[in-house]
Amino acid sequence: MRGAAGKLAQLADFVDPGWAPSADRAELDTHLAELRRGTPEPLGVKRVERLLRDAWGGKLSDHLVELEPEPAATASAGQVHRGELDDGRSVAIKVLHPGLEDALRADLGNLGLLVPLAGAVLPSLDARAIVAELRDRLLEEMDLEHEAQSQRRFARTYRGHPFIHVSVPVTDLARTNVLVTEWVDGAAFGDVLELDASERDRYGEILARFHVGSAFHTSAFHADPHPGNHLLRPDGRVAFLDFGSVGFAAPAWLAGVLDVTDAAEARDGQQLARLLADLGYLAQRDSVDVRDLLGSRRVAQDFLLRHGRVPARDLLAGRMIAGLGAVLAQLRATPDWSVLGQELRVEGEPASELGEAEAAFWASRGHSRAYTVHGLRRARW
Repeated sequence: MRGAAGKLAQLADFVDPGWAPSADRAELDTHLAELRRGTPEPLGVKRVERLLRDAWGGKLSDHLVELEPEPAATASAGQVHRGELDDGRSVAIKVLHPGLEDALRADLGNLGLLVPLAGAVLPSLDARAIVAELRDRLLEEMDLEHEAQSQRRFARTYRGHPFIHVSVPVTDLARTNVLVTEWVDGAAFGDVLELDASERDRYGEILARFHVGSAFHTSAFHADPHPGNHLLRPDGRVAFLDFGSVGFAAPAWLAGVLDVTDAAEARDGQQLARLLADLGYLAQRDSVDVRDLLGSRRVAQDFLLRHGRVPARDLLAGRMIAGLGAVLAQLRATPDWSVLGQELRVEGEPASELGEAEAAFWASRGHSRAYTVHGLRRARW
């Protein structure tokens, strides 16, 4: 596989070797390094300049005063160079590696070979729909014009936010293989890991409030919490990058998920089964043993994989939650996540100083926290 190698390399950055026994840690580090080396070699600056001329037309000097020759960052699908526009703005210029989309399409075509195997292991899983959703979402990440539109939406939503920053894309320079955004300076994730516990807790809470909270506040969420996709700015705000993978959480679906959580906590098996069926997680509601359902330590992990099904629409949400959990674990962040969850789930009082600042921000925008989702829940009950 060539096109998917970069995506595998991304997964390596979510893994913290610290959990492994000391005797196995060196071997694990070696394997993770091999995965990271699976990304394509950076393009030379002459090749990048040629790609930009082909994308924009005319002379490069018509748009750029300067283009730094060395990449400022490399990603699974491309690389980023710092540049300066003719109006004086410092920008990040992301270019896709040529031919990567075709290679990825070929690799994704091979995923169809796994459908019969997945169906045999998990009969209730609609593997064909999952593979189709995976293909569509990964190919969507190859379209940088689409990413520019997503990033502009988030930049507009979070403009003036007290601790979240999203840089504005230069949409007139966006192409399917080129993305230009305002440059952001900040400390990388490796530097954040060296901060003291209180600062790491603050950083982790900001990540959670952005990735999860966005679903409540905007019905959209950044689905890729990869450690390379956020920076700690000098002013204390966290800048979020790479909006190629954005999911949408319909308020009705999210309200239903919250109802499921309430039913599970209340130990109401009949209500839990009904809600799970309504959301599409149970194929045969009448055959469910509610005692088995309530006895599962983790409903999603223990019960649904054996008796239920996972709708394809949940792919990006699952990616976001799993990735966020991995990053928070590396941070060793210890805020009271249950209190933060209560704030979002039931429109509770702010759980921290960050929560108070964010509540004031959303109020200044003319709505309360998570108003759409909780409005639907109140209407239903």
